[in-house]
Amino acid sequence: MGEKEVLAAPASGLKFSYSALEPTDRSIFRIETTSGFIDLRSYAPPPNPFCYQPPRSLTLVERLKIYDEHGVEIE
Repeated sequence: MGEKEVLAAPASGLKFSYSALEPTDRSIFRIETTSGFIDLRSYAPPPNPFCYQPPRSLTLVERLKIYDEHGVEIE
């Protein structure tokens, strides 16, 4: 008692630690195979959270697909 807590202003340029959001049990990312274990995080690493760029929108021509009467796509 009688102690004072000093709050310091945060330094500029701080980055959020996404490791705090990771599960404590990381074995949920591991799949057992006949040759050992596969870590799924190695196939889908998290994107850089500070450089997200959404995928570009498809043009109408890219979205439009034309098929003939047999169901074959016409290019």
